[in-house]
Amino acid sequence: MALFVLTGAPGSGKTAVLVTVRERLTGVVVVDMDAFLDAGSALAGADLRYAADHWAAYTALCRQLVAAVLDSGVDCLLLTPLEPRQVPAWPPGEVAWAVLDCPDAVRRERLIARGMTDDEIEDAVRDAAVLRGVGLPVVRSTGTVAGTAERVAGWVRSGSGRRCG
Repeated sequence: MALFVLTGAPGSGKTAVLVTVRERLTGVVVVDMDAFLDAGSALAGADLRYAADHWAAYTALCRQLVAAVLDSGVDCLLLTPLEPRQVPAWPPGEVAWAVLDCPDAVRRERLIARGMTDDEIEDAVRDAAVLRGVGLPVVRSTGTVAGTAERVAGWVRSGSGRRCG
């Protein structure tokens, strides 16, 4: 089965398009890595959004969840803030990566609306710059949620960016 990994810095729109992407990709399990943050934080005894010393273990847990989905015989789309170098070993098989991205001004507006601090917003803008430099295909998250969800679904349907292992 194929694994599609859509990465994006905070404010890129991953969570915003989640439900609509699920509606457009029947037969594909769509997993938002952030959905497990509260439970993972409870297990770790620390807020994983800020506890960098726990990130590797959290990533390994999410990786194992994705492996279980793929073992069930279906394709999986994982929404995550991680970049390929931060996930050293995915399950064997097809893996495709892309970046969900928006202009920094849009990102700032989205993050201000979430109540993030100036420092958190600037960290997200720096994270976005790093992801832009990784060389992955880019899916734009401007315009409507429906339009962005359709672009994400189109990327998954096309298999764009697939590579082995």
